[in-house]
Amino acid sequence: MPSHATELAGFASVRRVETDVGVPPRGGEDAQPRLVTVVGLVAAGGALGATVRYSVETLMPHAPMSFPVATFLVNSVGCLLMGLFLGRLSVLGNVPPHLTPAITTGFLGGLTTFSAFASEIVLMSHGDVVSQGDLPETAVIYAVATLTVGLLLVKGGWMFARLSPKAGG
Repeated sequence: MPSHATELAGFASVRRVETDVGVPPRGGEDAQPRLVTVVGLVAAGGALGATVRYSVETLMPHAPMSFPVATFLVNSVGCLLMGLFLGRLSVLGNVPPHLTPAITTGFLGGLTTFSAFASEIVLMSHGDVVSQGDLPETAVIYAVATLTVGLLLVKGGWMFARLSPKAGG
């Protein structure tokens, strides 16, 4: 079982892969086409993730001031997928530099939504119904559940993805 320090080093290498796309490639090639490719892949991933999120929210509407199940679901699934991807990436090591930003910043960034999470909490915390005393509790439950479940799913996905051996090894 890897130590906590090993896991942190693995995460640091994953972050390095994600941010190295602006570094000029070896052999004197122009870095601009590479950056343009990455930006295009991030945009395509973001469009796909946002489309999935919109579809889920359309299929699972919620009444105003009620627990937003669709947002909770897409954020939770996004956290699990992020943990699985980053955990697996830390085991594999060398992957195409375009892959990480396309999946993490692009697809998962488009799928998950912090702004909807925050605005739903604000909306649940205001209004005429608040005077009845039951909505702030729903807002607190939603906030705590989203943060707790999200963190647990990222960590659980990361740990699960690291269980299987390296590819080709």
